[in-house]
Amino acid sequence: MRWTTDEINFLKENYSKKGIQYCSIELKKSQSSIKNKSNKLKLYLDKDVVSKNMAKNIIDVNEYKNVNDPRISYILGLLWTDGTVGFANNRSRTPIIKHTCVKSDSDIISKTFKDLKWRHFFNENNKSIGKNTMSAHWISNRELGEYLISNNFREKSLGTTIYNNFNHEIIHHFVRGLFDGDGCFVVSDTQKGKYKQFSITFSSTYDQNWNYLTNILDTIEVKYRVRLCKDNLGKSSQLNIFDSKSIKNLCDFMYKNSESLRLERKFNKYIQFINYKDTMTLLK
Repeated sequence: MRWTTDEINFLKENYSKKGIQYCSIELKKSQSSIKNKSNKLKLYLDKDVVSKNMAKNIIDVNEYKNVNDPRISYILGLLWTDGTVGFANNRSRTPIIKHTCVKSDSDIISKTFKDLKWRHFFNENNKSIGKNTMSAHWISNRELGEYLISNNFREKSLGTTIYNNFNHEIIHHFVRGLFDGDGCFVVSDTQKGKYKQFSITFSSTYDQNWNYLTNILDTIEVKYRVRLCKDNLGKSSQLNIFDSKSIKNLCDFMYKNSESLRLERKFNKYIQFINYKDTMTLLK
């Protein structure tokens, strides 16, 4: 079927900004016909349109804005600690959201990212001690990137309240993501190995606003102490938990329904803590 002058003018005015599908519907022509005609007219899709269409086929951004999925709650915690929001090296500066960790940890959480349709690659980190193989999961999406930036994912020292948009019942998955990213369960011996001492530490930058975490800890009766550190390696900030009851309250909270959404090496420290406390109780 021949193209009319009006149809050609419509295609010229709308193709680059609104894409093939829109023009196909409005002109009542097949997408292949739209594509062939646009090629003959040397019309090109705007890069923003291409990125937006690709992203729509990959994820539903609303699932990240109003979180009801435990997996998304968890990976947003991981992204806060070990993630970045950067920009593609193109004219449209499309945001790229990326999570990076050592491969041995990624083997545990890769399935979650894969199920959520994130892309993946490995690279050698030759600057790190031991030259670890690093694993990165990433996605390019303007709407999600801008949403995370508005929640301080590029200025993390300011803290975030992104979890206010979570279903309250799954916030503990977010906290576990924070712990798996920047948390550490320390077990040390005291009095020549007679007793063990347990503590939990979250680490961040020197000027970190910890309210994003302490607001949650206060609701589950966890006592903590924030410490500013300076040494030969630089400056940092730590949130420490030493009290046994507080450690148990936090772990019971964040490890609830956590199967397949956790780093087992850290979870095993929690099991060690529970077993030790049970043993000490029996010995009293």
